[in-house]
Amino acid sequence: MVRFGVGVREFTLLGLCLAAGIVFACASPAYLTVGNLAAVARNSVELLLVGLGETLLLAMGGIDVTVGLVLGLAAIGVGELLIAGANLWIAAAAGPVVGLMVGLVTGAVVVFGRIPAIVATI
Repeated sequence: MVRFGVGVREFTLLGLCLAAGIVFACASPAYLTVGNLAAVARNSVELLLVGLGETLLLAMGGIDVTVGLVLGLAAIGVGELLIAGANLWIAAAAGPVVGLMVGLVTGAVVVFGRIPAIVATI
């Protein structure tokens, strides 16, 4: 049975995160500054986007172990295009296109081959 809501485990995790934040704030006066929090938020965007995609897949009952691989492959593609002198906007659009192509192949293997997502993405 699937249980939704907040339980003891969730409150324990929240308490541990708050305790870690308090320890870090006491250890370094620069920890809770606006500049540091903005830097952390700015540097976490990529992980947030990848995590959102994986969360959607987990909610549907699957798991994809290639998210890091696809992120790296897309970054390499964008970097190679920029080194070759491509337009910034074309290179930026190439990253999601690479991810889309890999996702379509993986999705086709899962759907048409009836292979579990975790096996197809290994």
